[in-house]
Amino acid sequence: SILWCVGTLSTISLYHYVLTLEQIAVLESIVAGFPRNRRPSFSNAHSHEFPFPFTRFVHKHHKAKTDIVVSFPGDTLPADMTSLCWSRCAMVIEAKPTAQEDAFSDLDAFFDNSDAAFQLTINARNLMLTHGLLVAFAIGIYGEIVRIVRIDQACAVASASFSIKSKEGLRVIQEFFWRSVHPWNQPVGAIVGCD
Repeated sequence: SILWCVGTLSTISLYHYVLTLEQIAVLESIVAGFPRNRRPSFSNAHSHEFPFPFTRFVHKHHKAKTDIVVSFPGDTLPADMTSLCWSRCAMVIEAKPTAQEDAFSDLDAFFDNSDAAFQLTINARNLMLTHGLLVAFAIGIYGEIVRIVRIDQACAVASASFSIKSKEGLRVIQEFFWRSVHPWNQPVGAIVGCD
Protein backbone atom coordinates (compact mmCIF):
# COMPACT_ATOMS: atom_id res chain seq x y z
CA SER A 1 0.00 0.00 0.00
CA ILE A 2 1.21 3.48 -0.83
CA LEU A 3 0.29 4.69 2.68
CA TRP A 4 2.94 2.49 4.28
CA CYS A 5 5.73 4.06 2.20
CA VAL A 6 5.37 7.43 3.94
CA GLY A 7 6.62 6.38 7.38
CA THR A 8 4.93 5.18 10.55
CA LEU A 9 3.91 8.47 12.18
CA SER A 10 2.91 10.09 8.90
CA THR A 11 1.12 6.91 7.84
CA ILE A 12 -1.10 6.96 10.91
CA SER A 13 -1.90 10.64 10.44
CA LEU A 14 -2.51 10.24 6.70
CA TYR A 15 -4.67 7.17 7.32
CA HIS A 16 -6.76 9.07 9.90
CA TYR A 17 -7.11 12.02 7.50
CA VAL A 18 -8.28 9.77 4.63
CA LEU A 19 -10.62 7.92 7.01
CA THR A 20 -12.12 11.25 8.10
CA LEU A 21 -12.73 12.29 4.48
CA GLU A 22 -14.42 8.95 3.75
CA GLN A 23 -16.66 9.37 6.80
CA ILE A 24 -17.59 12.90 5.70
CA ALA A 25 -18.62 11.51 2.28
CA VAL A 26 -20.85 8.93 4.01
CA LEU A 27 -22.41 11.59 6.28
CA GLU A 28 -23.05 13.92 3.34
CA SER A 29 -24.82 11.12 1.46
CA ILE A 30 -26.97 10.39 4.54
CA VAL A 31 -28.32 13.98 4.68
CA ALA A 32 -28.39 14.59 0.89
CA GLY A 33 -32.19 14.14 0.77
CA PHE A 34 -32.87 16.75 3.47
CA PRO A 35 -34.35 20.09 2.38
CA ARG A 36 -31.51 22.54 1.68
CA ASN A 37 -32.53 24.88 4.54
CA ARG A 38 -32.47 21.95 7.00
CA ARG A 39 -29.36 20.13 5.71
CA PRO A 40 -26.21 20.26 7.85
CA SER A 41 -22.79 20.27 6.22
CA PHE A 42 -19.64 18.57 7.44
CA SER A 43 -16.09 19.88 7.58
CA ASN A 44 -12.77 18.16 8.17
CA ALA A 45 -11.10 19.57 11.30
CA HIS A 46 -8.68 16.70 11.89
CA SER A 47 -5.30 17.68 13.39
CA HIS A 48 -6.31 21.26 14.26
CA GLU A 49 -6.63 22.69 17.76
CA PHE A 50 -9.31 25.26 18.49
CA PRO A 51 -9.31 27.77 21.34
CA PHE A 52 -11.95 28.35 23.97
CA PRO A 53 -14.74 30.43 22.38
CA PHE A 54 -14.30 33.49 24.61
CA THR A 55 -10.98 35.25 24.07
CA ARG A 56 -10.80 36.73 27.56
CA PHE A 57 -10.72 33.25 29.13
CA VAL A 58 -8.64 31.32 26.55
CA HIS A 59 -5.68 30.99 28.91
CA LYS A 60 -7.82 29.19 31.52
CA HIS A 61 -9.15 26.41 29.28
CA HIS A 62 -7.92 23.45 27.23
CA LYS A 63 -7.81 23.73 23.48
CA ALA A 64 -10.39 21.63 21.68
CA LYS A 65 -9.72 19.00 19.04
CA THR A 66 -12.25 17.30 16.85
CA ASP A 67 -12.22 15.37 13.62
CA ILE A 68 -15.44 16.50 11.94
CA VAL A 69 -17.46 19.68 12.50
CA VAL A 70 -21.21 19.71 11.78
CA SER A 71 -22.86 22.98 10.73
CA PHE A 72 -26.21 24.41 11.66
CA PRO A 73 -28.99 23.51 9.21
CA GLY A 74 -28.63 25.33 5.89
CA ASP A 75 -25.08 26.57 6.57
CA THR A 76 -22.29 25.34 4.28
CA LEU A 77 -18.91 24.96 5.94
CA PRO A 78 -15.60 24.89 4.04
CA ALA A 79 -14.28 21.41 3.23
CA ASP A 80 -11.37 21.87 5.66
CA MET A 81 -11.95 23.75 8.89
CA THR A 82 -8.53 25.15 9.76
CA SER A 83 -9.78 27.80 12.18
CA LEU A 84 -12.92 26.87 14.02
CA CYS A 85 -15.57 29.51 14.43
CA TRP A 86 -17.65 28.03 17.25
CA SER A 87 -20.63 30.17 16.20
CA ARG A 88 -20.97 28.10 12.99
CA CYS A 89 -20.51 24.75 14.71
CA ALA A 90 -23.63 22.88 15.84
CA MET A 91 -22.09 19.51 16.69
CA VAL A 92 -18.80 17.62 16.60
CA ILE A 93 -17.85 14.12 15.52
CA GLU A 94 -14.85 12.23 16.86
CA ALA A 95 -13.59 9.67 14.35
CA LYS A 96 -11.11 7.06 15.50
CA PRO A 97 -9.71 4.26 13.30
CA THR A 98 -10.52 1.29 15.57
CA ALA A 99 -13.32 0.00 17.80
CA GLN A 100 -10.75 -0.40 20.60
CA GLU A 101 -10.70 3.42 20.91
CA ASP A 102 -14.37 3.49 21.98
CA ALA A 103 -14.32 5.09 25.43
CA PHE A 104 -17.89 4.01 26.17
CA SER A 105 -17.77 0.23 25.69
CA ASP A 106 -17.06 -0.47 29.38
CA LEU A 107 -15.43 1.12 32.41
CA ASP A 108 -11.95 -0.20 31.58
CA ALA A 109 -12.25 1.19 28.05
CA PHE A 110 -13.32 4.54 29.48
CA PHE A 111 -10.14 4.80 31.52
CA ASP A 112 -7.98 3.47 28.66
CA ASN A 113 -9.48 5.98 26.20
CA SER A 114 -10.33 8.82 28.54
CA ASP A 115 -8.71 11.38 26.20
CA ALA A 116 -11.39 10.70 23.57
CA ALA A 117 -14.20 11.13 26.13
CA PHE A 118 -12.49 14.22 27.53
CA GLN A 119 -12.32 15.82 24.07
CA LEU A 120 -16.04 15.18 23.53
CA THR A 121 -16.87 16.94 26.80
CA ILE A 122 -14.57 19.90 26.04
CA ASN A 123 -16.25 20.33 22.66
CA ALA A 124 -19.73 19.99 24.15
CA ARG A 125 -18.90 22.59 26.81
CA ASN A 126 -17.71 25.01 24.12
CA LEU A 127 -20.88 24.43 22.08
CA MET A 128 -23.15 24.92 25.10
CA LEU A 129 -21.38 28.14 26.13
CA THR A 130 -21.24 29.60 22.63
CA HIS A 131 -24.89 28.95 21.78
CA GLY A 132 -26.51 28.95 25.22
CA LEU A 133 -27.51 25.31 24.74
CA LEU A 134 -28.99 23.24 27.53
CA VAL A 135 -27.63 20.09 25.93
CA ALA A 136 -25.12 19.27 23.21
CA PHE A 137 -24.86 16.16 21.10
CA ALA A 138 -21.74 14.56 19.70
CA ILE A 139 -21.09 11.47 17.64
CA GLY A 140 -18.23 9.07 18.19
CA ILE A 141 -17.17 6.87 15.28
CA TYR A 142 -14.77 4.14 16.37
CA GLY A 143 -13.77 1.98 13.43
CA GLU A 144 -17.09 0.61 12.20
CA ILE A 145 -19.08 1.36 15.35
CA VAL A 146 -20.91 4.55 16.20
CA ARG A 147 -22.24 6.07 19.41
CA ILE A 148 -24.42 9.13 19.85
CA VAL A 149 -23.52 11.02 23.01
CA ARG A 150 -25.79 13.51 24.81
CA ILE A 151 -23.92 15.89 27.09
CA ASP A 152 -25.30 18.46 29.51
CA GLN A 153 -23.88 20.34 32.52
CA ALA A 154 -24.14 17.28 34.76
CA CYS A 155 -23.24 14.20 32.72
CA ALA A 156 -22.81 12.45 29.41
CA VAL A 157 -24.98 9.59 28.22
CA ALA A 158 -23.83 7.41 25.32
CA SER A 159 -26.11 5.30 23.15
CA ALA A 160 -25.59 1.62 22.59
CA SER A 161 -23.11 1.06 19.78
CA PHE A 162 -24.27 0.32 16.24
CA SER A 163 -22.51 -0.31 12.94
CA ILE A 164 -21.98 2.48 10.44
CA LYS A 165 -21.72 -0.17 7.73
CA SER A 166 -25.17 -1.65 8.31
CA LYS A 167 -28.36 -0.41 6.68
CA GLU A 168 -29.98 -0.12 10.11
CA GLY A 169 -27.01 1.86 11.48
CA LEU A 170 -27.15 4.33 8.60
CA ARG A 171 -30.89 4.72 9.18
CA VAL A 172 -30.27 5.49 12.87
CA ILE A 173 -27.72 8.20 11.99
CA GLN A 174 -30.04 9.66 9.35
CA GLU A 175 -32.95 9.76 11.80
CA PHE A 176 -30.71 11.33 14.45
CA PHE A 177 -29.69 14.14 12.07
CA TRP A 178 -33.29 14.57 10.88
CA ARG A 179 -34.53 15.00 14.43
CA SER A 180 -31.56 17.24 15.33
CA VAL A 181 -32.37 19.75 12.59
CA HIS A 182 -36.14 19.62 13.19
CA PRO A 183 -36.46 20.65 16.85
CA TRP A 184 -39.96 21.04 18.18
CA ASN A 185 -41.27 24.61 18.23
CA GLN A 186 -38.02 26.19 16.93
CA PRO A 187 -37.33 28.20 13.76
CA VAL A 188 -35.51 26.84 10.72
CA GLY A 189 -31.77 26.91 11.43
CA ALA A 190 -32.09 25.77 15.04
CA ILE A 191 -31.00 22.42 16.41
CA VAL A 192 -32.19 20.30 19.30
CA GLY A 193 -30.89 21.85 22.53
CA CYS A 194 -31.57 25.45 21.50
CA ASP A 195 -34.53 25.73 23.84
